[in-house]
Amino acid sequence: MDILVTGSGGFVGRPLVRRLRELGHSVAEVRNRNDCDMADLGAIEGRIAATRPEAIIHLAASPDSGATGNAIDANTVMSVQNLIKAVRPGACYVIHVGSYKQYGEVPLPFCETGRVNPVTRYGHSKNLAEHLLRRAERLGTIRLTSLRLGPVYGPGQSSRSLVARLIDSCAGESNGLQLGIKPWDPLYIDDAVEAVAAVLQTERCVGGTFNVSSGVETNPARVAELVGAEFGLPAALIRSRLPVSESLGWSCLGDITRMTATTGWRPKCPHAEGVRRTVDAFKDSTLQRAK
Repeated sequence: MDILVTGSGGFVGRPLVRRLRELGHSVAEVRNRNDCDMADLGAIEGRIAATRPEAIIHLAASPDSGATGNAIDANTVMSVQNLIKAVRPGACYVIHVGSYKQYGEVPLPFCETGRVNPVTRYGHSKNLAEHLLRRAERLGTIRLTSLRLGPVYGPGQSSRSLVARLIDSCAGESNGLQLGIKPWDPLYIDDAVEAVAAVLQTERCVGGTFNVSSGVETNPARVAELVGAEFGLPAALIRSRLPVSESLGWSCLGDITRMTATTGWRPKCPHAEGVRRTVDAFKDSTLQRAK
C-alpha cells in the first residue's frame, strides 16, 4: 500500500516508518515542519499530489507542553484542516493518532464510548482534530480510524518524558523530580508501532475509535523502582531520592478491549522488560558518547 506518514520524524513516527517498510508498504513522509509545513495548504497539497497515498497515518502535531486550559494549538488544528482540504474526496483512508489527553479528567478506565473532558491545550487540540476528521468522514471526504494513544516510552524518547527523567535521576542527575502514585499505563514503543500497523491491516477498524496503551495499571513510583533496579539501586533508596506525592500527576488508564478484539493486537512487552530495554539503550548511548 502507498502510505503517507505525517510527523514521521517524531518518536513514534521514526520506528513506524521502518516497520511499515518491513511489511512491504511504500512509505512517503512528512518528517517535520521544515520538510513540509502542514499549516501551509499549498505545501501539503503538493506533497499529497506528488505521493498519491492510499492511506495517511497522521501523527503530526505540536508537542505536548503540558499547558492546562482550553486554548487550542493552531498548528495542530490547521494541519488537520489542510489535510482534509488537500485529499481527493473519497480516495483516502486516514488513521488519526490522537491521545489519552483527549479524555482528560474522567472516571477510569478510559473508554471509547465514554465522555471526554480534556483539560490541557494538547488534549483540546487533539480532540478538535479528531472532531474535524469525523465531520469529513460523515461528508464522504475520507475514511477514518481514530486511535487514542496512551503514554509511550522507550529508546529515543524525549528527554522531557517521565521515564527519561527517571533514568537521569537514577544515573545520578539531580533534577528535582517528584513522583505521583496515580494510575498510569505506559506502552513500550514497539507495541505502539505494532498497534498502528495492526489497524492499517484490519478493514474492520475503519470508522472506529480505539484506545491504545498497555492496559496494565502501574504508577510512576513503581516505574521508578523498576528503573532503579536496572541501576542496582534498592527500592528504599529510590523512595528516599524521589519524593512521592499522592496528589501529583494525572490518572491515566485505558480499556483496550475493543482494540484487542478487533485487531488481535495486544501489548507484548511488560513494563519491567520495556524499562530494561530503555535503560540498556541509555547505557549504550552513554558509553558511545564517552569514547
